[in-house]
Parts: sequence; structure tokens; C-alpha cells
Amino acid sequence: MARPEPLETVVRIGVGMSASDTAIQLANLANWLRGSGAQIVASSCTGYTVASGTTRIFRYRVKPRSSAIQRIWVFTMLTAGTVVVTATVKSPATTGTAQAFRVPAARGGRVPFIYTQDLAAKTSTEAEVNFEIVAAGADIIVEGVACYEQTRAALNKDSTDLGVDVETVRPGQPIRGTNYESIEGIHDLVTTADARRVAIFNWAVPEEGAVTRTTASYQTLFDLAVPVLAPLLTNGATTGTVYWSAYAKVAAGAGGQVKITTDGSAVSDPVTVSGTSFAWTTARAISIDCDDMTAADGRRSTRFDGLQVEYQGDGTNLLSLAGVSVWVADVT
Repeated sequence: MARPEPLETVVRIGVGMSASDTAIQLANLANWLRGSGAQIVASSCTGYTVASGTTRIFRYRVKPRSSAIQRIWVFTMLTAGTVVVTATVKSPATTGTAQAFRVPAARGGRVPFIYTQDLAAKTSTEAEVNFEIVAAGADIIVEGVACYEQTRAALNKDSTDLGVDVETVRPGQPIRGTNYESIEGIHDLVTTADARRVAIFNWAVPEEGAVTRTTASYQTLFDLAVPVLAPLLTNGATTGTVYWSAYAKVAAGAGGQVKITTDGSAVSDPVTVSGTSFAWTTARAISIDCDDMTAADGRRSTRFDGLQVEYQGDGTNLLSLAGVSVWVADVT
């Protein structure tokens, strides 16, 4: 559905409210905002090679919006051999519906592979999302991964969708204070609208391909810092709050650390990894530079903030790191 545009000329002090020009468009716009999906996994270039005959699981930490009933995964894959082979994808890993894709052997033949994941229930709970890939016939290089929520064409009249019944705001209908109807329905939906730019950054490899370090000094994960900006939420703000979590383990004890650093906002936030099995660390809040709406390109100080991931062991125990996610939580 196209984005409705309420007429600004009829929403003025002293001008009577016209249901045909104002209320209907407001209700449609509120439903459109609530039903719009979010990007929950940012475009992630893993470059990981899944060996022929093996199954590998990729994991991400996300804080989804509340109304989606489907997720769309987008993959870019290429064979490491010289012939077209098959990749089978499932999301969630192991329990999802398997879908096979024919993977080309040359970069000129690449196309995005689209996998639709039906959700058992709507959710806005911070949690892991994951998928598995099975390679058959030759090794497969997973070059890129992204995931977004499918936009809803229509909302239900319930406490999670908060869909507004447009028929109750047509000309001749009374203005009432009723859940999911009339002006109260519009008010309730707009005041709880979740317009987050959810995914800020994601990186993941299977547990079998984790980066490791025993040395008690930090190693950077990337050659260059990742360009990021948080969304601007309040007038005059120069930073925005985002959350991050690492998927990691240590060989023994509590010695390994993973750290997020930034160059523009000067963040340095380490977390100690104590588990001997892979698990997500407790989400931590940091403040990074946010959008600058006074700049034509939206960048603050004519640049992006630069985010880097660092990791270390304790000199004795090996740290293994297989995922890092950064996201925006609820803003309502």
C-alpha cells in the first residue's frame, strides 16, 4: 500500500475536522506505519566458505518490531568450484522449512537468493535469529546476508497489531473513544508506533569458523572500522543509544574479552566472556554518533562514526568469537 498523505491544509487550528480529508488518511497512515517492516540483520559480508557436504549455522542477535509475521532473508552465494551446485537453506536452523537454491560458479551469474521465513507468532523480544546452509556438490562461499521483516498489507484489531478500523472514521461516523476504532484507535497506534532503524551492524560466522585468540592483548576483527550512525531521536541530540552483544566462548575460566570501540564517539566498552560454550553476552548499551539532520547527507561532522570489534584471550585460555550484533532497541 502506498503511503497515505493527510492534507496539511485541513489540520489547522480553527478549521473543522473533515473525516473524508483528514481522519481516513490519518488512520491509513497510522496503519501503514505500524505495518512497515524493519531491517533486522544489516547487510553482512561474511565471505565464509561452507565445505561441500557440511552444514553450517549463522547466528545474529536482534530486537525486532512487533507486527511482522514473515521475515525475508537475502543471500548472495557463489560456488568455490567450476560447476553450478546446490545450497539448501533453513531458518530457523534445523527446524525451518528447507529450500534449495542453485548456486552459480561465476560472479557474473550471481543473483540474490530470497528465503521467506513464516513466523509462528509475532514478537518484539530481543533474541537470536539464525539460518543454516548445507552445501552439496562443491564448496559454497556465503558472500552476503541480510534479513528484513515483511511489510504487512493489513493489520488485525488486537493488542499487538493495534490496527485501526478505517470504516469507523468515514464521514457520518461518530468520534468515539474505542480500542482500534475512531480517533482513540488512531491515537493508540500512533503513540506506540515503532519507527526504529533496527539493524546497525551484524557479523557472523559458524562456530566452526570462529576467530580465536589466546594472547592477552586485543586483536581487531576488521582491517578498517565499520561506518555507522544511530538514528536521531530528539532535537539537539548528537549521539544515540545502541545495544551490542557478542557470540563467544572461552576454553576455561573467565578470561577472554570482546570490546566495541568507536573513533568518532570515543566509545570503549569491553565485556568479559566466561562461558565455555558458545552463548550471547548480555546486551550492553553504548552511545554512538547519530544522524545530523542539518547536513545534506545526514553525516555528523562530515563523517560516519567508525565502529571496531576487538577480542583477546587471557594469556592462557583461548577465546573464540563467532558473532557480533549491534541494534537499536525500543524507542517508544
